[in-house]
Amino acid sequence: MPLTEPTNLAFSHDHTCVVSFGGFGRSTLERVARVWRLSRVEGNVPEPYVVERIPWTSVIERFWEARPRPGEHLSWRRLLDEDVLIGVSGVLWLSPGRPGARVALQPAAGSSPDVDELIGAAIVHALSRRGRVPLHGMAATVGGRGVLALGQSMVGKSTLALALLHVGGRLVSDDFLLCQWAPEGARVLALREDLYVREGSFPLIPNELRSRFSEDLPGSGRMVLRREDAPACFADELSPDAVWFLDAVRAAPETELIRLTQAQALASLFASTSPLFASGKYLEERRQMLPVLLRLAEAAACFKVRLGSSLLDSPIRVVNDLLKRATRSIPTPRQPPGDGLKTA
Repeated sequence: MPLTEPTNLAFSHDHTCVVSFGGFGRSTLERVARVWRLSRVEGNVPEPYVVERIPWTSVIERFWEARPRPGEHLSWRRLLDEDVLIGVSGVLWLSPGRPGARVALQPAAGSSPDVDELIGAAIVHALSRRGRVPLHGMAATVGGRGVLALGQSMVGKSTLALALLHVGGRLVSDDFLLCQWAPEGARVLALREDLYVREGSFPLIPNELRSRFSEDLPGSGRMVLRREDAPACFADELSPDAVWFLDAVRAAPETELIRLTQAQALASLFASTSPLFASGKYLEERRQMLPVLLRLAEAAACFKVRLGSSLLDSPIRVVNDLLKRATRSIPTPRQPPGDGLKTA
């Protein structure tokens, strides 16, 4: 039975970075650990990244008055030498060079996607200090090749993920990813555990999977496909052969594919990671991330993809066409084909 009183627990991601949480309820940490793919760490940990929950005060209340409305993005503010992230449920403070963060949650705040993202910003900061590049995007293996599709919220990443399921794709993640460089090349890992789908994309859910989707949280307007409920549809990681930078053009009927130069790809990669941690203020984080992004821009075939309305109207045709056109520039597959759901 999850405990509700404040507790101190430590977690790690991919056994590389330890984050210690203080003052949060166990149920909150259990959900955060699941959403962000963290595993529990026992015993004393030397030099962890510390996320501390601080009391809610009248000063914090004034910050919170500038919060976004439900459904809007969290917003950053600059205050003296700290960066402040304001959400619907609370406030987060970060400082360049400091391996830690402070979080204040509104007293009535419970488990919610907003709390997940607020605390997740601290987790992303911790990982970026260890050479793990956070990317806002979707990744999947299709026919033995790795596809990395990057773009901001509401651009169509989850819609594209559902379309890839129709043609046998296996998803690493549809929202938040980590990229790191290994001796064999780039590794892209899931930073979020499950597939989350907004209402507008519900019609694209494959019939064979509909019974496995469930409501995320009451009133959230999202359905979730949990990794353990459909393991054949997921992969733990991939090596990207192609990188697609997504741009939604709703008025355009067809989807376009445009090849990018390495310089254009590098600029687009920086735009797809955290703009805060890639800035000149966060020198250590930028120093850790830059070599990974440079190598990825050199190693993968990079394209700008303008998603038109045809993705919703004919997802299987559009995805097959994108894969056919993009893979002309991709070498022979490095791994056997995936065994994901196939309906086409």
